[in-house]
Amino acid sequence: MQRYTWPLPEVCYDDETVDAVPYKWANLEVLNEDRSRPAPVQFSWDPVGDSATLYELRVSRTADLADAILIDNLSDCQADVYHLYLGTQYFWRVRAHGSATAESAIHSFTTNAQTPRWLHVEGTTNVRDLGGWPLADGSGMVRQGLIYRGSELNNRLPVSDDGLACLETELGIRTDLDFRSSSEDASPALDEANVDWVHIPISPYGAIAEESMVAPYRAIFELLADDERYPIYLHCVGGADRGGTVALLINGLLGVSIDDLVADYELTSLAIWGERSGGSIDFVNLLRALGSYGSLQGDDARETVAAYLSHIGVSEMAMDAIRRIMIERP
Repeated sequence: MQRYTWPLPEVCYDDETVDAVPYKWANLEVLNEDRSRPAPVQFSWDPVGDSATLYELRVSRTADLADAILIDNLSDCQADVYHLYLGTQYFWRVRAHGSATAESAIHSFTTNAQTPRWLHVEGTTNVRDLGGWPLADGSGMVRQGLIYRGSELNNRLPVSDDGLACLETELGIRTDLDFRSSSEDASPALDEANVDWVHIPISPYGAIAEESMVAPYRAIFELLADDERYPIYLHCVGGADRGGTVALLINGLLGVSIDDLVADYELTSLAIWGERSGGSIDFVNLLRALGSYGSLQGDDARETVAAYLSHIGVSEMAMDAIRRIMIERP
């Protein structure tokens, strides 16, 4: 499997590049140790006034600080911010109020474009954005903030209230797409008043070629063609096997290279579910199942996944809709 190292995020300076999501780790010696949680981007500033002074930090993708991330009532001159987009310019400003009133200049920085975009959701693991990956033909990238993959949110990993609030409020999840079987006590964890729970049990890897899997995999991609379903959180138990299979099919359809598809699959090794290798028999069986529809090299992987989806009854209209929703052009 591939090996990665994990640097700490850099300090934010004007027009510098910082690591919004640490990516690389050295030799992973302890299996089941959770290394899938991202470090934050760390902001700090000089104090003004006395200890009664409070601060607010605004971080935005626009210079006018519209729709900013707001962290208020800070007594310390520092703050951690998670979930910034990859390869994106951000602007930030600090205001002091209380015993002293002051306002900083608006500073800017650009986050590192290195995939993946890991998410910090308290109580669960292996959460990352399907977006941010470049297309193999250089025509664009997978749009961020629309599909998240991760582990389950209840039963074995009961997510904290803060974690649920992050998914529902900060990430704005509208659809909880659950691949667990009924025997795994599949049930909704998010507030059904705000988030639709869609239960589609599936088997992963080479099972995509089985007749019993035609209807559920077709249903998944028909759901993905509906832009009102987004943002989507998809998962099984660990987001490793069933979630990993669906993630590969989605990004494969969009045009992500086979090398990046394998890397994304292997990154689950950073979570608590043990190693996942592109050389494992399960993953090889998935590639063999897809290989019967064409080549998986270079740009051909996109057409091969499309041929498989067409075979199970996913329409060209649905596939075009998914591409329209999920692909971001320069």
